[in-house]
Amino acid sequence: MNHRISLIAVVLVAVSMSAGHAAVFTNGSFESASIAVDTNMDSSTPIGAITGWVLNIGAGERMRYEDDFFGFLSPTDGVREIAFNNGQTTPGASISQTFDTVIGTQYVVTFDVGSVDTTNDNSGGGNLVLTASVDAAGASPVSTTIVVTDDPIVSSWSHTDQTLSFTASSISTTLTFLDESDFTQNADVLLDNVRLEVIPEPASLALLGIGGVMVIRRRRA
Repeated sequence: MNHRISLIAVVLVAVSMSAGHAAVFTNGSFESASIAVDTNMDSSTPIGAITGWVLNIGAGERMRYEDDFFGFLSPTDGVREIAFNNGQTTPGASISQTFDTVIGTQYVVTFDVGSVDTTNDNSGGGNLVLTASVDAAGASPVSTTIVVTDDPIVSSWSHTDQTLSFTASSISTTLTFLDESDFTQNADVLLDNVRLEVIPEPASLALLGIGGVMVIRRRRA
C-alpha cells in the first residue's frame, strides 16, 4: 500500500512539474488592442497597439486590424484577426511577441493562416507567403515558411492550421510572423488564433502511464 501511495505521489509531482512548464502566451487571437477594429496599421501606428505584440511596419507597408475582413473571412477564434499587405501595399511587415520559455523544453506553436482574393482574378500571379520564426539569444532561428497559396482563387476565404516546433535554448523566445509575399494585388494573408503548447517530456509521460496502471490495479484489488 505504501509503495503505491509513494508512486502516485511521484506521478503527481511529475504532473505538477509539467504544469510548471506551461506555456504563457498573450493575446494569441488579437482580441485586445489600443486601436479600433477595422484600423489600417502603418509605420505611424504605435508598435504596441496590439496588446502583447510588437508591430514592425516600414514605409509603404501596411497591416489591418480586422473583424471579418470586409465580410470575406471571419476570424477562427474570437472576433479579431490580423491582415497583411491589404490595399495593394508593399510586403515586409511583421508582428512578434517575446515570451518566457524553459531551456531544453520542447514547444509547438499552432496558428491559423488564411488567404483572401477579393476579386478572384489572381492578376499578376505570384505567391502569398507568411514566414513564422522563433529566435533566442545565442541560437540560430527556427522557422517555417508557409506558401499560403500560389493561386489565391483556390483557397480564397479559408484558413488552415499551421505549426512550428522548437526546443527552447533561452529563458525567453521571440516568435515573429513576417509577410514575404511576392503577390499582393487584391489578395491578402490573414493570421489568427496563435497558441503555444508544451510538448510533454517522455519521462513525464512514462510516469503518468505507470501511475494510471497502478490506479487501475488498486481499484481492482
